[in-house]
Amino acid sequence: VAFDPTLESLKLASKFTNDNKIKNVKFINADIFDDVLTDNYFDFVWTNGVLHHTKNPQKGLNEIIRVLKKNGKSYLNLMVDPGGIKWDHIELSRIILFGIDNSLVYNIFSLLGVPADKAYYILDHMMVPINIRYKRSEVISMLKKSGAKNIRVLKRGHDIDEDERIFKREKYSIDKYGLGYNRIYFEK
Repeated sequence: VAFDPTLESLKLASKFTNDNKIKNVKFINADIFDDVLTDNYFDFVWTNGVLHHTKNPQKGLNEIIRVLKKNGKSYLNLMVDPGGIKWDHIELSRIILFGIDNSLVYNIFSLLGVPADKAYYILDHMMVPINIRYKRSEVISMLKKSGAKNIRVLKRGHDIDEDERIFKREKYSIDKYGLGYNRIYFEK
């Protein structure tokens, strides 16, 4: 089950599943707070970069716990504070871009020859109305409040991301990326 409040995101996800011949995916146009999912239904919930764009991440975590089966597992990724120069730059860009139509910015990137996937990656956090960074201790506290257990912070990422660069102690990686991401595994 994949759900998102924006039809454009669902169209992209549907295209991805079709292009890669992935079957048995149900798409739901809903917000995490819409209460459209069944209690104790999922074995695993993947939430990657979502709740830091919501008004009430605690409620979102409560929803994840609600829909997980007993002993169900989850992966959560939230932006971290401190986030280094990268996230400070993003926050400054958010101030500069505030009030500018998203399509105008994306069109400019297109005119500059930036591929759509790279434009999205660059602009994702800059163009959203809510973009909150969380201290790791805050995320862990919210998870405990939701009833999560076996909470583990994941310290490594994939080959090219910030967490992996920090883990490998790449020069200036902490200055650039702060603590990386709040990538957390937990269970119900």
